[in-house]
Amino acid sequence: MGSQGVHVVGIETAAGSKVSLPFLTREQANAVHAGFADLNRPMEPRPTSPGNPPCELCDGTGAWEERRGSATASGGVVITNILVPCELCAGTGQMPDVN
Repeated sequence: MGSQGVHVVGIETAAGSKVSLPFLTREQANAVHAGFADLNRPMEPRPTSPGNPPCELCDGTGAWEERRGSATASGGVVITNILVPCELCAGTGQMPDVN
């Protein structure tokens, strides 16, 4: 692996467990991080009212399950089901107020 060292990346699955990708180079680890960067972005809270309907994008769940692939150090691919937070409702499951 050279002088860069060995990196391990953990990906949280939709079920709440973690998938570990060990023995990655820095470039491989950065590529995995970039593929999941949207999950770590902080969301701005959106004001809602009690009478608002469920979110139209996530059907009121606040997130949806998505399959993503990550390359391993040996060249294989690990497919992981992850939860992607809904950007429209900011994870509340309720349509935001219209200003």
